[in-house]
Amino acid sequence: MAGIDWSRPELIWFIVGAVLLVAELMAPGLVIFFFGLGAWCVALSCFVLAPGINIQLTLFLVVSLLLLLTLRQRLRQVFVGRGRSGADEEETDNQSAMIGRQGRLVQEIAPGSPGRVELAGTSWQAVASTALPAGSVVEVIGQEGITLTVKAVNGGGGQA
Repeated sequence: MAGIDWSRPELIWFIVGAVLLVAELMAPGLVIFFFGLGAWCVALSCFVLAPGINIQLTLFLVVSLLLLLTLRQRLRQVFVGRGRSGADEEETDNQSAMIGRQGRLVQEIAPGSPGRVELAGTSWQAVASTALPAGSVVEVIGQEGITLTVKAVNGGGGQA
């Protein structure tokens, strides 16, 4: 029974590819993955054609970079989900849905100190450019994260 010839280039490239694919799991970013695939392509070419070391290295770089440049964005959408720009659009949509809504202050707002506003049954942190007493009806004019920027509504009516 013969042992494994560890000096065969196709075996070396296959192992290098496997190590790179495992490294991608340790440091996600979907870059190392394509170099692992490039190494496996070279392993396949070594098994079929037996090219020299210079051709192997050139093939490794060319295939890896081509895969990286052509497939990375598509695979990121599949495995990671929507990019940050999509999340920004969703956050902007949620914020614009709050603007113009009215609520009632349940905790006063003082200059430099946020208060709380009840809006559609939910309590939100709120800030304003002027002091507003608890019980005031306010309108949302902006939002930063989970903090609403409000202003007093003249006339006192509104939804709490």
